[in-house]
Amino acid sequence: MKPKTPLFQQKPTIIQRGSVSIKIVPGQQIAGGKTYPLFTLVYHLGSQRVRRRFADFAEAKLEAELVATKMTNDEQEALKLGASRQICSVTKRGLAARRVGAKME
Repeated sequence: MKPKTPLFQQKPTIIQRGSVSIKIVPGQQIAGGKTYPLFTLVYHLGSQRVRRRFADFAEAKLEAELVATKMTNDEQEALKLGASRQICSVTKRGLAARRVGAKME
């Protein structure tokens, strides 16, 4: 049986949606003499590089898929907002679309 490969030696996972690709880079965080797994989500938003860190790979993968989908659907502005502001923005867009739809009919 092969020994388990340490996280810092594993290759990055790449999530792709259309032309958008997001890397999840495994690593380690050392705190208080203990070593913890660390997964860094890396993508570019405009000309700015964004790096977010997660302790759980499943959580990092879920966030990478959400970000990739939003970037593919041209919702980069929503990524710049916090979670509460993002919900408000999406709600406002939905209300505006309904109003426009009502006027057109």
